[in-house]
Amino acid sequence: MPGAVACLGCGQPMDAPVEAPPSLVPRVRSADPLGVSPPRPQAPPRDPYAHLRERVDRLPSESLGVALGGLVAGSIPGWQAGRRGDPRGAALRLAAVVAPLTLMPLAWRTDMLPWLGWFAALGWAWSLAEGAHDALDPPPGLAGWVAASALAAAGVLGLYAAARGALDLWRPPVIVVYDLPRFPHGVIRVRPLDALPAPGTLVAARPANTPLLVTPVLAGPGQVVGLGHDGGGVHFVVDGAPSEVVPLRPLYGDIVTPRTHQVPADRVMLYEWPVRIVALDDILGEVVWRWTPAELRGPVIWPPPAEDTGDAAE
Repeated sequence: MPGAVACLGCGQPMDAPVEAPPSLVPRVRSADPLGVSPPRPQAPPRDPYAHLRERVDRLPSESLGVALGGLVAGSIPGWQAGRRGDPRGAALRLAAVVAPLTLMPLAWRTDMLPWLGWFAALGWAWSLAEGAHDALDPPPGLAGWVAASALAAAGVLGLYAAARGALDLWRPPVIVVYDLPRFPHGVIRVRPLDALPAPGTLVAARPANTPLLVTPVLAGPGQVVGLGHDGGGVHFVVDGAPSEVVPLRPLYGDIVTPRTHQVPADRVMLYEWPVRIVALDDILGEVVWRWTPAELRGPVIWPPPAEDTGDAAE
């Protein structure tokens, strides 16, 4: 009420301090019976290989395409290192390819020519694998680096297999042969067979558990081969007639009784001593070209025009 000096309800003066009423909320004191405070909840552990697993899950649709893109980017040796600001690494990768190619004209008449080609190919494969690895962008850690490196290597090997298959369709393989009678050490090229080789054809063969053979074909499937005596030597007889095939190695040995062999189907008999009956899959191809020695470089003609066509033992 205006002008009142005391409260009409409690009788206290109006200017007396007002005390706060006691709290109606009960105060409870809690205590851990074990004496240890409960641990705070922690965030779930982070999977360090989550990115790698995701990349592996998307491998068929994405990562393989990325790797192929990296192979294209790495087709220029040293370009990837140059983009990273590493001129010394770029020069090293470029030299790994250019140096062997530069030395190839100097080694044109030597046996080092095929090796220099392989060195250039390895230097180029270095840049290809590095480009594919960088394009895959592996996550930090050893596992990611190994996975990206394995995929990059698989891409390079696949590219090599495709290129090798394409080259073998038109380029005969190169083979290094060692000293043989009437055929000196050197580098030769062979042409894959498209049919059964005729008797007298000079072929390169590598049967199982046998070194490389360079020798003419003596007889084809179904022919019967025996031995005949000619004065003090021996010679082969094919289907009852003396063979006119000129060997690389002369026959030798003391033969008491003649022996005959019938060549099975899909096989050929090579003029060796002893003779070898091989499958067509064991024949690398027909010898068509010689690289070294330099004085014999050119098409291979067998028998050589200056050779005696007789095949008697020496």
